[in-house]
Amino acid sequence: MLFNVLILPFFTLKYSTEKAFWYIWQGDYANALAYYNKRLALADQKFTGKHYQKAVSLYKTGAVYAKQHKFDQALQYYQQAIVQLVPDFNTKDILTNPPLHAPGSEKELLEVFLLKAEALHEIYNQNPKESYYLLSAINNMKLLHN
Repeated sequence: MLFNVLILPFFTLKYSTEKAFWYIWQGDYANALAYYNKRLALADQKFTGKHYQKAVSLYKTGAVYAKQHKFDQALQYYQQAIVQLVPDFNTKDILTNPPLHAPGSEKELLEVFLLKAEALHEIYNQNPKESYYLLSAINNMKLLHN
């Protein structure tokens, strides 16, 4: 019983992550997304409220979209991951970040800020007249260096 309650969920999460990574390595993004979606569904079942494991599923899903140059979709997932990582932050606006002093999972939060900055920069490169994407990317990079 203890195995089913405590260990099995993490084993299954790890398996889904490894399978998704393998599909990414093969360039099969559709199957990678399917495994990350399974991972997120499992995390939603096992953990109530905001949780680190949900954030991991979300930002890894965003990274798959970014690999496909679907940066708008990637940003939505990155923002959802940030919301999962910061207890008192609930903003869905991709151009908004939590205050620097907000508690959260530091390593993962920094990783998501970096991914978000890269996606914002890519969108700006595609649409140079949309300078607010560049400004937001710069703000994300500032968060990484403070």
